Order: sequence, then C-alpha cells, then structure tokens
Amino acid sequence: MTAEIAILNRSAVALAADSAVTVGEKVYNSAIKILPLSHKQPIGIMIYNTSTFMGIPWETIIKTYRKQLADMCFDYVQDYCEDFISYLRSGIVPVALQKNRLSFTALNLLQDILNNYENNETKMANEETISDYITNSLNHLIDNWEISPYCSSDELQLFCVENEDQLNETINIIFNGYQLTEDDRLNLRMIVSVYLYTDNFSYEEYTGVVITGFGNEEIFPALYSYTVGLVFGDRLKIQNNKSVNIDGITTNSSVVPFAQQDVVYRYLLGFAPDLQQFSRNHLVDLLEHYNQLIRDRYNIENDDNFLFELKNRAVDAFYEGISEYQKESYINPMHEIIMNLPHNELGNFAETLVNLSSFKKKVSKEQETVGGPIDVAVITKGDGLIWLKRKHYFEKSINHQYFKR
Repeated sequence: MTAEIAILNRSAVALAADSAVTVGEKVYNSAIKILPLSHKQPIGIMIYNTSTFMGIPWETIIKTYRKQLADMCFDYVQDYCEDFISYLRSGIVPVALQKNRLSFTALNLLQDILNNYENNETKMANEETISDYITNSLNHLIDNWEISPYCSSDELQLFCVENEDQLNETINIIFNGYQLTEDDRLNLRMIVSVYLYTDNFSYEEYTGVVITGFGNEEIFPALYSYTVGLVFGDRLKIQNNKSVNIDGITTNSSVVPFAQQDVVYRYLLGFAPDLQQFSRNHLVDLLEHYNQLIRDRYNIENDDNFLFELKNRAVDAFYEGISEYQKESYINPMHEIIMNLPHNELGNFAETLVNLSSFKKKVSKEQETVGGPIDVAVITKGDGLIWLKRKHYFEKSINHQYFKR
C-alpha cells in the first residue's frame, strides 16, 4: 500500500508520494510513484496500489509512452488521459502476457465460485446441484454487476468462443472432480466474460493512475484519476474515479488523497472517517434502545413508524450540524490558505500530509506500508514539473551521464 496526495490551487499542482512497496510480506522503500508524463509539457502522472501493468513495470510503460509523445501537446489534461489510455490499449502488452493474466484472473474468479458453492448451506443440504449453482451465479452477476454500456451480448458470446480452449483448461483445473455439462462450461466461460466487461476489480491486479497538470489551453490545473486493470485485445478494464478542475470561480483549491487516506481525512476534517461511521452507528443503536424503552413504557407497537422516522431525523440533524461545523472550522479555512500558497509551500504541505500517514504506521501495530523517502514535485504552467525532493536508486556523483541526458 502507499500514501499519496495531490494539492491543487490556481497556479500549481503539488504531488507527494512515499516509497514503500510491499512484495509478499516484505516492504521495500524504493518505489518510484511520480513521473513526468511529458518532458516538454506541464503534465505528470502518479501511480499507486500495483507497480506493474499486466506484469510490465509502470515506469517502463510511462517512459516508453513519453518517448512516443515527444514534443506533442494537447489542449486539455483530459486529452492526455485519453491518449495515454489509448496507448495502453494499443498492443504494448504481448499476447502471451495477456493470455497468462487472463488465466490468472479466471483462476481466481472460478475458484471463488467453487468455494462459495462448497460452503453453501443449500448445497450441504443437497438442495442445489453444481449446475444449478453455476446458472444462478451467472444470473446473479449479470443482475448485480454493472456491465459496460458499450458491450453487447454478442460481444460476450464472441469472447467465450474465441477463448474457449484457454478457459476450459482453467475450468478443468478448478472443477476437477465435478461432472460438468457443456452448458455448465459455457456458463462458467460467460461468468469470466461478464467479469471482464464490468468495473469490478476483485480478481485481478489493478493500479490507481492519477494524471494532472495543465493542457495547452488551460490556465488552471486539472486532475483525473482512474483504476486500471486487465487488458485483453483492445478491451481495457478501466474506471473513472475522480476529477478536479480548478476554475477560479467555484473551485480555487483541492486536496485529493489516494491509497491510504484515513490520516489525511482526519487532519482535513477533524474527524477520522472510521470514527465518524462508528459514532453514527452507535448513535443509531442508542436511539433505537431509547425508542424501545418508550415502546415498552407506553405499550407502543414495534412497527410504529413515528419513532423510526424520529430516530432517523435526529441522526441526520446531528450529522448535518457536524458537517456544517467541519466546513466552517476545518475545510473552508484550509482552502482559503491553500488557494494562495506559494509553490514551495504547496509542496511542503503535500509532503507533510504523507509524513503524517507514515508516522501513524510507525507508532501502530500495523505493517509499515507507508514509509521511506518522500518524492515531492510541483507542476506549474510555465515551469512544467519541478522536483522539490526526489530519490535515486544510484549514487549521483558517479552517474554524470544520467544528468547530462
């Protein structure tokens, strides 16, 4: 895991990221998570969660794209995003790697299907066969997973046909010992196909990608973040997460944390999100207990709607007051300061917020998944991406050729 932050005001974007990367149970403090997306234009990219795309290091992909981009510039940050996403779809991942990652994803998904069946109470009571369960699972996934609006049923069927042999190999491994019909196998292949055309990333390695800076026609910065998963052919699993556009009118500054966000929100809001959720649940329980005392005392029926609605209104009113206090005492004053921060102070603020996350991990019993040197960069319209702090994996004094390049 990691802690990263982007802070935007009307003149700049500050990016800060720690260096921790988890490999198995070990944590190394050497990961590179911030890179310029172009050497010529004021645009940068930040990654978190997984350091590879389909097994290829993101650093390699970004630097290769940067070379292809060369002197090209786009009018808007969103145009850079679309061009980079097109690059990921353009066949940069070898077919063998695509097939390998497809098998890995199908293995995880189908193993979960089988585990759920074997632990299912209706199966234990011999009330549901494996065929019934597979059919019901497919119907459940179609009903509950949001399939891409650009995907047709013909496309799902075509994927099953084109990858029949490969998916059947995985099915044979997972369902070894079960007598499956051809319909069962088709439904299992369809489950994999449906998964690939949804925004669900539960069974694959995925990466958070943040692209930010200035387009050629933009005088204020913008930021777009995505979740990027599997690519197969020209099908890329990608989800739009968040966008920020500084407009100088309604939005003059923004603080956007990524990956481990709890400490940042605790500082920004004065109330940790998990504590806020606990307090809300606890208040609901207390009021429900109070309502039950009233029912018992005055012999009120349990299905009485008045007490139920009264409880909900009380909880909502309490947290509306909390929210208003947060805005007046924390959020608005902070944004007023950020709006006018000079570039170096903007970078220092971003670094401090990442440091807070690192410090929390140090003094807790949790694994130190945030730590190491913190890279800090500031992007401005005129200067491009400027490093305030940057680590190198090599000794600077004996690598002059690197800096000459």
